[in-house]
Amino acid sequence: MRHKLSQDPASGANHDAYLRTVRGEHRGDLLGAGPRARACRQCPAGLGVEGEGQHSAATMTGPGSRARLLVMAMRAEVPASLRVIRTKVLPPVHRRLVPRPGLIKPLRPGGAPKLTLICAPAGFGKTSLLAAWAETGWEDRPKVTAVVELLQRTRIETWGELQHGLNFSFQRWRGGALLDRRMKPILKAHRADIDENNEHYLVLGAGYEYLHTVQNGSKTIENRIIAQATPRVLFAGVLLSDRNRSEFRWVNGASDFRYRNKLVISGRLQVGAFRFTPYGSGELYYDRNDHSWNQSQYGFGVQFPYKKHLMLDTYLLHQNCTGCSQNPVNMIGATLNLYFRQPQ
Repeated sequence: MRHKLSQDPASGANHDAYLRTVRGEHRGDLLGAGPRARACRQCPAGLGVEGEGQHSAATMTGPGSRARLLVMAMRAEVPASLRVIRTKVLPPVHRRLVPRPGLIKPLRPGGAPKLTLICAPAGFGKTSLLAAWAETGWEDRPKVTAVVELLQRTRIETWGELQHGLNFSFQRWRGGALLDRRMKPILKAHRADIDENNEHYLVLGAGYEYLHTVQNGSKTIENRIIAQATPRVLFAGVLLSDRNRSEFRWVNGASDFRYRNKLVISGRLQVGAFRFTPYGSGELYYDRNDHSWNQSQYGFGVQFPYKKHLMLDTYLLHQNCTGCSQNPVNMIGATLNLYFRQPQ
């Protein structure tokens, strides 16, 4: 059985070469399965040549021989019945790591150990696990807040918010209401703020919040009772506020208590008729059940008020949380604040 090979790209010379069937094993020899394959010495290099136009059986059956013979077959004018066909079915390629929360969670305990050893055979995903553990999560947080003035210094604030993980499995709906009572107005000369709470030295509040969280296929229901006090100080046009919040929490029926302290520094600016307020914030969380400061958030943002009834708050937050399944997390948020005031 004879097949004429194409022109040799190295020498440019035309030649006749033969892939000879030995004892009827032509197909097996061509695919590297047979022990007695023969080929021209001008076939692809690296096969090893024995005599004129022949390769040794040891060379043809050695390591990597199958791949070399496939290259020979593709370069030669081999009948269709002997050609190797490339598959058209390709497995999907994952653009990011597959979530494995069951393995990542033990790496993030409440009290972080000094050393964690990961031991598994080759190919079991140790490196991928550590890459997922160290990956920074990103989430967006659209929110709408409505503030209704009830009395001269009393208002009720309601909100609805969606937290959505962009590169990890996380979705949380939250909504609540807070009743505020303003205690003492700030009388120093300053630019007026659209938010009446920022015009008073002390504001007390109490309320309720509901959270519905789905993460990695697991659902969590949380109810919170909130009590807070926020003192403020105005100095040289810069407003400093220190919110102290206590949260009594029930997470899937289990009770917990958490204290949060949030410090915000802001300055009201105006360029022509355009007003805006840049600010920076930092918040620490103390969890009673963990007996530790296990979470922190810090970031910056800009508020854009419009007349007396609307304000857009845009911000970027960075969160560290030793007890969370995803740590750290960067949050991009936008809050639309609506103000409903009593007619003057």
